[in-house]
Amino acid sequence: GPLVFGVAVSHHTFHQLPADGGYLVSTDKFFKLEVSCVGVAEEKVAGLLLRATVEYDTGEELTPRHANEQMLVGLTSVTVERGKASFNLKMGPTVLSARHGGKKFKLRIDLSSERLREQNKGCT
Repeated sequence: GPLVFGVAVSHHTFHQLPADGGYLVSTDKFFKLEVSCVGVAEEKVAGLLLRATVEYDTGEELTPRHANEQMLVGLTSVTVERGKASFNLKMGPTVLSARHGGKKFKLRIDLSSERLREQNKGCT
């Protein structure tokens, strides 16, 4: 049957804490994000690949403006080990609020496999 579990942030680094809330990361520096799989036994998610993508904070998709534009730099797909996945990422050089009408961004963590994402829609 389908896997249903959530992903919770267990550790992260950021570069600034703005007064209006959220977290600020630079396009020049890497940041760490560790997530834990919740609501499922560790052995059921061991070895699964999770991926990180960036989207607008409204949930709207952030699409590259050209074929070579990187939205996220670093290892964007990582293997779940002991119920956790650790990413080391940097925002792409063009992922700046100033270049996107002042919009803010968020990271989405879900299953790397498109087939598994379709079968397990609750896993984000």
